[in-house]
Amino acid sequence: MGKAILQVALCRAVGIPARIAFQVLDSPDKEFLDPAVRAVWGGRPGRPLPWHSLGEARLGERWLKLDATIDAPTAAAKGRPYQHEFDGMRDIPTVEGPILRDNGSYLDYPAEVAEWYERLAVEVVGALDAPSARRRLADDDALWAGPDPTAVRRAAVG
Repeated sequence: MGKAILQVALCRAVGIPARIAFQVLDSPDKEFLDPAVRAVWGGRPGRPLPWHSLGEARLGERWLKLDATIDAPTAAAKGRPYQHEFDGMRDIPTVEGPILRDNGSYLDYPAEVAEWYERLAVEVVGALDAPSARRRLADDDALWAGPDPTAVRRAAVG
């Protein structure tokens, strides 16, 4: 979340139109998550990563999806190297897993998504040292799903 927001802000600061985008990712092993967070993630097998955020920049006549979440050395070390260097012509897609669904593009971070991320962070930090909270959190499919994409999309841009 923070890297995507920073990427958009830096693009805008130098005059490049930019916006935030979201995707649902299939990432069953969650290998890019901190091990402590991965242990809390739990829940049903195959739970996707909802509301993965990335930046988009308007270069030329099109919007490019530019995912800056994982640095290149870490992606390569995890066996998921980026397929090409930034060239201003092609998207830089996520390496965290296949995209299951696009959740839209937004001029600013939707309040529903920001509030969900905040709630999720508080819950995860609280569960790291509390085994009983960890199990409850791991089983909370509604929390891990995030906000309803239909409700959030009202603020999406083309």
